[in-house]
Amino acid sequence: MEIAITSFSEQEMRFKWKGVNPSLANCLRRTVLAEVPTLAIEDVVVDENESPMSDEQVAHMLGFVPLTTPPDKYVFPEDCENKREDQRCRATLTLDAQAQGGIRMVTSGDLTSDDDEVKPVSTKIPITKLGPGKRLKLEAYAVLGIGKKHAKFQPVSTVYYKFQPLLEIDLERCSECGKCVESCPKGVISIEDSKIVIVNPDECTMCNECIKACPESPPAVKISHSQDTAIFTIESTGAIPSDRILEEALAIMKERFNNVKEKLMQGEAAIG
Repeated sequence: MEIAITSFSEQEMRFKWKGVNPSLANCLRRTVLAEVPTLAIEDVVVDENESPMSDEQVAHMLGFVPLTTPPDKYVFPEDCENKREDQRCRATLTLDAQAQGGIRMVTSGDLTSDDDEVKPVSTKIPITKLGPGKRLKLEAYAVLGIGKKHAKFQPVSTVYYKFQPLLEIDLERCSECGKCVESCPKGVISIEDSKIVIVNPDECTMCNECIKACPESPPAVKISHSQDTAIFTIESTGAIPSDRILEEALAIMKERFNNVKEKLMQGEAAIG
């Protein structure tokens, strides 16, 4: 198998995975969604809440604020012996906001963390509003968790894949009328030097609009997909860089596969 990165930023990564089958591709997708851990606010202690929202609603909004998650610094709550004293168990964020002259929007930017490496991904996420003179004061505790437990721990806004589209144009029967070019919503097909050419097959969504537009019978355009090459897209929430999400997901998969292999070997040894 081979992984080739086609585009990369901390927020989004796109890569091709060659030599993969649908079950393995979906295994990676589900591992990213359900198994890669991030920090999220789990417990909230409200000291004063004069907002129009209940304490539970405010806590719910805080839970969905993505937090930057440093690698290997925190452990799962179930692995902690003393949550209050062990700094690896949780990060503490405080919020103390008060409206002065008018209505104030309380945002994620009002949260202050006791760990410089743990902070809201964005300072503009709205939490609640405060009327003139009203106050919201609370202490929130962020813990490590996985998407299988709650969606707020998912490291991605989305992760998806498709198998490599394969386009073919029968140039002997193609009249080069250009109707397939006009119908393609992704600009996959173009006209260069008065000839129909495929310029960006990776962007093909297999919508078949080019086939419908072709006046030839049967159409001169044919669309299929590869059986062993998947195009993956990972869009991070910002809690973890996109490349680290992939690395951690693959490491988790490797560990799980090794565990299965070890169990099988133990079973064979017991039978033998």
